Amino acid sequence: MKKTILRLTGIISLFISVSACDNGYNDVPVIDSPPSLSLGAITSGLVEGQDFKIEITIGDGRDEGTISTLSTFTYAITRAGETVSSGSEDLSGDLQTVVIEIPNGFEPGNYNLDILATDSNGNESTENLSFTVASARPEFDISGTWTMEPIAGALKVGPSRAVESGIRTLRETLRCAVVILTTPTPLI
Repeated sequence: MKKTILRLTGIISLFISVSACDNGYNDVPVIDSPPSLSLGAITSGLVEGQDFKIEITIGDGRDEGTISTLSTFTYAITRAGETVSSGSEDLSGDLQTVVIEIPNGFEPGNYNLDILATDSNGNESTENLSFTVASARPEFDISGTWTMEPIAGALKVGPSRAVESGIRTLRETLRCAVVILTTPTPLI
């Protein structure tokens, strides 16, 4: 009887331990974060006609490639709701740098740069940057023929009377000094 009770206790313990085990499929939380985006400064293209250039660094979040890798990168540059430039690039790995270059840049105005990066699990990150492109030349035209017309009234250009009398006095003093220096002295 003791053997039967021991066997029965062993079988029940085995059943309890097997039913408590989930055969390796436990509920461990998996952190699959979306890609990270780091926008650099716009290095050129903020003046009309300049080549536009910006560098963007994309990382695969915190999982370090154990769960997903980078997949795609897309961008759109808009002005007043109209897309003026767009593009996409396939990505791979955990960290990548993308350079957006647009020859001859843009016309003067306000623009938005919208960026979307996805990883292999479909996680997405977006970023937006607004920028203004300045005119390369003044907004008004100064070319052409310019004329000057006289207007009623008198305008004297030059020093005031007080300055003129001071200059006259200084001139007379210097003339006297020159006369004194140039007058021959008798030799004894």
